[in-house]
Amino acid sequence: MFGVNVSPFLLSATIKHHIEKYREQYPAATELLDTCLYVDDVISGADDISQALKISKDADTIMKDASMKLRKWNSNDQALMKTWEYEGLETHPRHSENDSGVQSSKVLGIPWNVIHDYFTIDVKGLLELDTSKPVTKRIVLQSAGKIYDPVGFLSPYTIKLKCLLQELWLRKLAWDDELPPDIYATWLQWQSELPLLSELKIPRMIIDSSAKDSSSYIAGMTRCKDKGSLIYQEVSYAEDWLIHPYMKSSTKNASYCRWAYSCKETKLASLCIFLDDAC
Repeated sequence: MFGVNVSPFLLSATIKHHIEKYREQYPAATELLDTCLYVDDVISGADDISQALKISKDADTIMKDASMKLRKWNSNDQALMKTWEYEGLETHPRHSENDSGVQSSKVLGIPWNVIHDYFTIDVKGLLELDTSKPVTKRIVLQSAGKIYDPVGFLSPYTIKLKCLLQELWLRKLAWDDELPPDIYATWLQWQSELPLLSELKIPRMIIDSSAKDSSSYIAGMTRCKDKGSLIYQEVSYAEDWLIHPYMKSSTKNASYCRWAYSCKETKLASLCIFLDDAC
């Protein structure tokens, strides 16, 4: 059944029912398809090439039995890509390049540089905004809608726009009213930082097999107009070198009321718990 509101559920239920038949024969591949499949994308990883190859071949076998072929296999490891091709698995085409000539792919809409293994930010849609028109509340909201940031890489940047939109609503501006001078100045400052986003490079890897120890932490902060939380990983290596890889963040505007400080803390704790559950 296609085109109805239950289609995604039926697809997911069908796949889950199918893969259960292989749980004893292919436990790792079954777990992969059960937990790492989002609509029609499988997103996962492995510690080495042999493990990745076995899981991918087993997963391909499972899905072929349901006449569902897994295509466009992609990896940051070029040796694994060549092995997939040798084994007959259909790999992601390597001819696609971005404006800088770097081979790239996308993971759930987020640009991924597969050669150097980092994520980037696509701001092309925002940079193409018509600057000749007066800036209104409608334009500001359209700009917010063009930002795709499901993991929260840009939270420190996008929260500024959320606060600006909240201020526009508080002042009861109509959709096509031009921004007041003070808010327009804030908008110009926000817009001037847009080109810098394209220079961001967020490492994909959080932890590797050479790590000695790791711990996850959630940090939260609240201010008058906003609050935010962040999950990060503290990783130590044999040389006692510590790194703090970013994992996920979330921000929210503060409600327009005079909170008691204890109420702010409660709201912030709820945001941290929500972020923890999301991971």
